[in-house]
Amino acid sequence: MTEIQLSQSRIAAYKQCPKKYWYRYIKGVKPSEHWPQLVKGNFVHDVLERWVKGILRDEEPKRCLQEAFKYFRYSQCYQDFGIEKYVNEIIGWLRKLYEDYEARRYIPIAAEQKIEFRYRGIVMTGRIDRVDRINDSTIKIIDYKTVKDPQYLTQFQLGVYHMGAKYGSLKHQYGDKTIQVAYVLLRHNVREQPYTFTEEQLDGFLDEIEGAAEEIKTDTTWKPKPCKMCQYCDYFVACTRERDNVDAWW
Repeated sequence: MTEIQLSQSRIAAYKQCPKKYWYRYIKGVKPSEHWPQLVKGNFVHDVLERWVKGILRDEEPKRCLQEAFKYFRYSQCYQDFGIEKYVNEIIGWLRKLYEDYEARRYIPIAAEQKIEFRYRGIVMTGRIDRVDRINDSTIKIIDYKTVKDPQYLTQFQLGVYHMGAKYGSLKHQYGDKTIQVAYVLLRHNVREQPYTFTEEQLDGFLDEIEGAAEEIKTDTTWKPKPCKMCQYCDYFVACTRERDNVDAWW
């Protein structure tokens, strides 16, 4: 059986629009990195990865966060992305996150940890933003989100992380632990949105993965799904031109 490699983001892209999946993962056209939400999200993730890894090295947490922020703020990459437009907003998020850390003093044990698990010829991959130690028998998987409206978040991504930690490549570290999962909503006072999964729910996620894999493997047309968000897609111009050419030919 030929394996197919997927991730939560790949499956989400396909469900949103098969043509978008084709451009990104079949044709290999990289998306723009200058969308404001993407710039802010990537910046915060980079800062917090560096911060947590500093804590793991027993560096002083507040100074470590400040230095991580300065490091990326003045990096050429983010200067090119125009990060200065978003600095005040991002500082507000980081201050609230640090206040939350000071209040609770959670114990991070990993940052940007890769996960992988195999299921019926499917290789699912991902990367966990942060793992906290709750006690000797419990860990919490954290994923940072910068979304405006958290009602559009799904449990699927955290379900994939749960399975990777419990049954996949991180089983040797976390397989015997009770696993908690949560989104941290940076735009909403760093509020945690937690979930707990039953075995039945995890089976449902596996069915979802298998269904998506079958659709992707057998798709030969990659038809676009036009919607009101098309104008914000990285591939809007190319996709529109392609469809116009087809219409003209007919």
